[in-house]
Amino acid sequence: MNHMIDVSHEGPYAAATSCFPITGNKETRSAYCKEKRVYVAETPVGRRVVALVHLGRMRIRRKQEAKKRPGRLIAYWMDVITGTLYQLKTGMAISSDELYLWGIHKDQVAIDSLIARKFRMSDE
Repeated sequence: MNHMIDVSHEGPYAAATSCFPITGNKETRSAYCKEKRVYVAETPVGRRVVALVHLGRMRIRRKQEAKKRPGRLIAYWMDVITGTLYQLKTGMAISSDELYLWGIHKDQVAIDSLIARKFRMSDE
């Protein structure tokens, strides 16, 4: 399974290439969820789908391939839509003092709903 993600240059977030493919077809979306360890979590802004990921890659330049970072892999929770990263043990977002996770659990109905969802450009 592929739990390694790219890190964004804009901040402490997952790169868009590592997030859920909102413009992809149902097969692409389903494959994404099968590749990751996907769960559902509660947040102050509502229920979110999150994945257990490792920050093992970082893009050096846009056209270069992702390179594995040296050293040990660090695990985080990642919001699959926004790329927001959360500390594994505490559930606190690394980019916000107001976002955190709790009640992390498997919910195949919520994951299936995400796969089937139609996204508009104004959606997050």
